[in-house]
Amino acid sequence: MTKNKERRWLYVLEIPIMFGYSPFKIGVYTGYVASRIGTMLNQLNHMFSIRLIRAYELEGKIEYNGQKVWLNYAVENQVHSYLNKFRVTLPFNFAGKTECFVGLSQDKVFSAIANAIQWVEKKPRPIPKDAKIIDGRITKYFEKT
Repeated sequence: MTKNKERRWLYVLEIPIMFGYSPFKIGVYTGYVASRIGTMLNQLNHMFSIRLIRAYELEGKIEYNGQKVWLNYAVENQVHSYLNKFRVTLPFNFAGKTECFVGLSQDKVFSAIANAIQWVEKKPRPIPKDAKIIDGRITKYFEKT
């Protein structure tokens, strides 16, 4: 049995900012979602609330674009690719990751995730040009040479 601190997840957060503007944040974490949300709240200086909409446990590694990748990272990459036209960059730092999605419904987000889970192995989306796969994680944080 996998320990909680080693379990891998994809999350959907809603961040009600103001005037009905509530971007969605879709990301990955290992372990406890409360810890991830706590880090984000600290980075926002608790100016806004963060609401966990849904979390998907996605365990194991898969073959993705010719490399072994953790499933939660591969699904996140698929979802971000599917929802790219809704992507915005907020002026807030969420552990360096500022991309969120606006102008879409929860149902559209959930549908994109369901499609990503279904198609992640058969029709993988390309890895972004500014990202690398390191230890099975798709990341933009690495030493650039």
